[in-house]
Amino acid sequence: MKKSVKIQAWKEAIANRADVEISVVEQVLAEYRIEASPVLQTPKTLVLKEIRFVGVKDERHNHAKIDFAWGDLDAGIYACLTEKNLRGKSSILEVVRWLLRGCEPSNLQTDVRSWLTEASLKFELDDVLFEIEVKCTEGVHGKLSRYSKGGKKRRVNGFQSDDEFGSVMASFFMHEFRMDSVAVHRKVGEFGGKTVLHGWQALSSAMFIGTDYTTLVGEIPPATGLPFRMMQMYLGVPWVSTLAATKAAQSEMTRKVAASDQVLKNAKQETQNRIEVLESELMAKQKQLSKLPDLDTTTDKIRRLRHQHENLVEELRQLSLQAKATLATLEKAEQMFADDRREYQLFVDGNAADFVFRSLDPSCCPRCDHAIPDARKKQEHESNECAVCGEQVHADVPTAEIQKQLKDRMAASKKARTVARKSSKELVAQRTELEHSIEACEADIASESRKLSKPSNRGNLKTEIAILEARIEEASANLPKDSPENMDLLVLNAVADETEKLVKEVQAEVLTKVSEGIVQYANRFGMTSLTSATLRGNMTLLLERGESTTSYSKVTAGEQLRLKVAAILSMLKVGEELGVGRYPGLLLVDSPAAQEIALEDLEQLIGGLVDLADEIKHLQVFVASVASKAIRSRVDESRVRQALGDDYLW
Repeated sequence: MKKSVKIQAWKEAIANRADVEISVVEQVLAEYRIEASPVLQTPKTLVLKEIRFVGVKDERHNHAKIDFAWGDLDAGIYACLTEKNLRGKSSILEVVRWLLRGCEPSNLQTDVRSWLTEASLKFELDDVLFEIEVKCTEGVHGKLSRYSKGGKKRRVNGFQSDDEFGSVMASFFMHEFRMDSVAVHRKVGEFGGKTVLHGWQALSSAMFIGTDYTTLVGEIPPATGLPFRMMQMYLGVPWVSTLAATKAAQSEMTRKVAASDQVLKNAKQETQNRIEVLESELMAKQKQLSKLPDLDTTTDKIRRLRHQHENLVEELRQLSLQAKATLATLEKAEQMFADDRREYQLFVDGNAADFVFRSLDPSCCPRCDHAIPDARKKQEHESNECAVCGEQVHADVPTAEIQKQLKDRMAASKKARTVARKSSKELVAQRTELEHSIEACEADIASESRKLSKPSNRGNLKTEIAILEARIEEASANLPKDSPENMDLLVLNAVADETEKLVKEVQAEVLTKVSEGIVQYANRFGMTSLTSATLRGNMTLLLERGESTTSYSKVTAGEQLRLKVAAILSMLKVGEELGVGRYPGLLLVDSPAAQEIALEDLEQLIGGLVDLADEIKHLQVFVASVASKAIRSRVDESRVRQALGDDYLW
């Protein structure tokens, strides 16, 4: 299928998914600079031809001159070996890295960089020779040149600073390798973020394996999404740059929409808060208004209070008359009870005295002391005549009955007195209550009368209430409404979904083949217990050793080195087999022996690189390491730069 047909079908699928016209899709693609990449052009291969740098060391090294040159380079494996550390092997790779990328790598030691005055690198891109020349005595300046078939040198571009150097090399290699910058969205805070374009400096990191094995491919952490995009690009997976640009635009638009929604939410909340404040003020004003007097209402209330007052006064007058009569009755009852009680007491006392005297038995006359004869005493007993005076001694009077009658009469008068007292007390309480009611009524009349005498603020309050009601109505009408679905984000989501589907159609097969290749190369590098590897879309590498499962991040540094090299080689090999590989063909490995690798495993690692260099004719590998028999035995002596003992490589 032709490229134009693929692109048109892609646009139609996006339009159908988003339910929009194709013109809308094209407009969004153009606005966010998303270009379709259904077919990747075959890249050029990179082969270093000559490395050279000169300078002067510092006083600690006796100002020794530096003049390093390594020419006649070609595809295959090369080694920089020293018997001791800090003898310049890694610096050679770092200088190459500096010249290819146009920016100083962090591993290039500051003192080494300060010693250099000139550096140059010749390299071929598909048999076309180029040279980068840098002078760094006063700042950084230089040029990039191209050689014709006849050997004529022509300037391609120049630079006068570090920034220009990086820009020149990035522009050159991105154009020559037909690579696109990989867009990655970097989130900052809850709603902040920005789209970061990773160009040559990031993409070229796949060609360098140092001593930091945090990520399987390149140098940037997997969480950024860049390592996987790099692998897709180098493997020749179509639509990768399109998907990367779409994902970045999608993330950026999602952030903007979220930020916009938050602004809208805040505005809505502020408006609602304002309405609540206004409603609270309105309720307060209405409450104030309800407390203000109304002329008709107040007048009517005073009339009703006065009528109530008249009724209470009349009721008090009637109660006073009743209380007066009750008081007279009480006084009469009190007097009657006093008389009855006195009469009863007199009777009781008299009867008691009479009983005493009647009980006397005199023996002589109380006047003359003349003895009373027995005959007269006998006569008194028989005739009831007193032996002294001749009168009747015991009168036939019913004293008990009389006493009971007097007692009953006294109880009756006491009960009448109690009833009169209770009635009088109740009337006094009623009178007191009525007097209080009259006083309260008089106070209410006075209070309502004072309201009529004060100026009223009723009109102003009604105006303020009307204004508040109008403001509430206006704020409610202007309450922000939820924003409709963002059309750009809708289309970008459809672009991402449709493009990801196209990528996955190719990616699944590629990832399977790369995973199988990782196992094969890792086995050849001494990891014989590794039975299976699964490279996932998020760039995590799951490993199986028999029945145990682990991952790339959990194995030792030495194993990570072998897996990292295995991944690069497998990626390169699979790309070659499928005819879509885009890896430039250059690999620089620094200090593999620094990790805990047995000599046998190191020999297998180097042997694997040598074998692969024989299989892939344009592959060029540079290894910087402490000298070992494992490396010497597998790398041709003519391709080795070596320093013995305390010597330096340059």
